[in-house]
Amino acid sequence: APGAFEGTLRELLTAWRELIGPRRIEPWDHWYVCGGASRRLDRHIPQSRLLELNHAYVRSLGADPGALDITYDVIPRPDRPPVAAAFTMGMGALAAGQPRSGPWTPRPPWVFATYATGGLGNLVELLHETGHALHSAATRTRPAFLELPNEDTGYGEGIADFLGWDA
Repeated sequence: APGAFEGTLRELLTAWRELIGPRRIEPWDHWYVCGGASRRLDRHIPQSRLLELNHAYVRSLGADPGALDITYDVIPRPDRPPVAAAFTMGMGALAAGQPRSGPWTPRPPWVFATYATGGLGNLVELLHETGHALHSAATRTRPAFLELPNEDTGYGEGIADFLGWDA
């Protein structure tokens, strides 16, 4: 019936107001309020400085992307998908270049993204993907354990989010 859902919506709004408290940010205002930092900072983060800012921050933590052999491919090109991703080249136990015995052979992490514009949101995403690349660069294990299983996706995303949250 047309009015059947109204009671549930009112209950949700009441729960929202109890959770938020006296500040009274309504659900439809939430994204606007959260976007305040972007509105203030986006003009200071042009696309041309995304990698520079990313690298400077990561180096300040003691992880130089150049020394770790992390490669970035983040310039827009025609027909390139907009989804950002980070992974190591040569996935798979034997394809990863790990000898069955002998010294560790690192797999170079790559970060792929399409940043046509700068802004805080894109910097946060780039830092997040760099977190994945740092995780890959830091992993030292036998080939069977080089890739996280699907069940550990939350763990891997959480590690990467530490850098993005710092922005």
